[in-house]
Amino acid sequence: MKRGEVWWTPLDTEWPVVLISDHGDAVQIVAAATAEQKRGFVILTPEQAAGARPVADTGPLVGIEVPIDLSETLHQVGVVRVALPRNGHIFCTWELTVEPGALTERVTTLPAETMRQLDQAIDIGRVRSHGRLGQA
Repeated sequence: MKRGEVWWTPLDTEWPVVLISDHGDAVQIVAAATAEQKRGFVILTPEQAAGARPVADTGPLVGIEVPIDLSETLHQVGVVRVALPRNGHIFCTWELTVEPGALTERVTTLPAETMRQLDQAIDIGRVRSHGRLGQA
């Protein structure tokens, strides 16, 4: 169990999880949001999120989709979706803790750049949810 590894779990037969720590903290990889699912939301890329300013609580709900390219191993590309939650609305992939016995098959290890983007998105989401971002 190492940070950055992608594993299958019994959680979902279609999408694996990526470990975000060496202690079993993980997020599920999912399909990117469709145009219909994005309606009413602003979905940023990691690059857009890096320079984004906070959006007022009355504005659209905002999330970040970090692309996870599994095309070499699973022939698909997914995302980890991180929300900037507010007003009880969350549009994201849930963070969870998995026990070593729940990891059934190792898929791959993510490149350092992808992990950097994922860390950045999670950090932005945590800062936003605790109200520590500066004013726009």
